[in-house]
Amino acid sequence: MAKKEEPMDVMAMSALIEAQRKQIEKLEKDLKFSRDKVLALNTLIDIAEEHGAKIRKKGGVKR
Repeated sequence: MAKKEEPMDVMAMSALIEAQRKQIEKLEKDLKFSRDKVLALNTLIDIAEEHGAKIRKKGGVKR
């Protein structure tokens, strides 16, 4: 017979919810940082290309 799982007590469930909330906050912070970094790098590339640097590849497939 399979062992029946016991329900989590209120304290354990509360601790789990708090840990998940903290993880979500960290992931949201990391996501914002990544988005800001992409924006900064794209701006840097745009400025460099305005001054003649060829950084981005052309679109299309080479065969």
